[in-house]
Amino acid sequence: MMNQELNKGATAEEALRHYFINQGYFVVRSLPFKYNQIDITDVDLWLYSKASAFSRERTNVDIKNKKGAKAFERIIWAKGLQTTLRLERAIVATSFTKDEAQKFGLANNIIMITGDKLKKIIDGEVNSNRITEEDFISSTQNVEKRESDYKRRYQMSKSRLLSNLNFDACNEYLQEIKFFLEQSMIKVDNNINHLRLLYINIAFLLICIDFITKEFTSVEKKTRAEILQNGFNYGERGKERTETITDAAIKLASSVIASPSIATTLKRAVDEQTKNRPVGILSDYFAHTNNMNSLFKNASLFELHAYSQVVTTPSQLPIDLQSIIGLLTDFFRIDRKKILNL
Repeated sequence: MMNQELNKGATAEEALRHYFINQGYFVVRSLPFKYNQIDITDVDLWLYSKASAFSRERTNVDIKNKKGAKAFERIIWAKGLQTTLRLERAIVATSFTKDEAQKFGLANNIIMITGDKLKKIIDGEVNSNRITEEDFISSTQNVEKRESDYKRRYQMSKSRLLSNLNFDACNEYLQEIKFFLEQSMIKVDNNINHLRLLYINIAFLLICIDFITKEFTSVEKKTRAEILQNGFNYGERGKERTETITDAAIKLASSVIASPSIATTLKRAVDEQTKNRPVGILSDYFAHTNNMNSLFKNASLFELHAYSQVVTTPSQLPIDLQSIIGLLTDFFRIDRKKILNL
């Protein structure tokens, strides 16, 4: 059992994380916000909720639990971050107790958790069945010393949630999932920690798809499948833009390489690569109304298992989660039995 000693700030973040999970949110803690690969800041908590079939709410939470917390500065900071990330809401949690901060926050459409309310949340019962973010990070570093980039990969996965909830992010999550599916099979001694990383990336993928599909919930299943297939195949640019870029690259290569067949060869190779990706498996599954409606619930369940003190192996997961893992193994042409029998 992992239980790192937490400082005052981390304790508050974990307590608020449990609080918002109990309120029905999908919650991620300590997300790095980057711009053009430059580290800007960390978001203490990121909340995601499914308000209805057609709307989602994303919220940044700024937490300062220390003596002399500058509540007014935190409100301005949180508001600016909300605007920059184009999120729907922002929350400031601070130990500051004066009413003026509450009023200033409300005047700027910032939800405030102050004083006694924050203390009550922190002093409340913590879910002992979960590990902390610090323990999760530690598990990624302990998987195998020479693969120290696991922590970096995990941080990148979290970072995508802030500004890239689109098909490009979905495809990047799929690559992470493939990597950890393979690692879970070949490195049995450490497969519990690999499973944590597998489960959390599946959770992020489902949240990403859930955010995308809100735009075409009302269209017929066939159209939904076509939109999803196009996105999984070509990313956010779409088929037309991708083909334009590919054609330009082929023309450039043809002008450099003196071979009459180079353009045809390159075009065939690109077409074959796209054709060989069985994205229909994914698009058909996620276009189904029941599966689409269950995205948020299943993402929350995968997150729960990723952070559980005792990690549930795939063979013991609920059948809905096993189905999603089976779907992903089929997509990557990995033997599903090797994963689901772990």
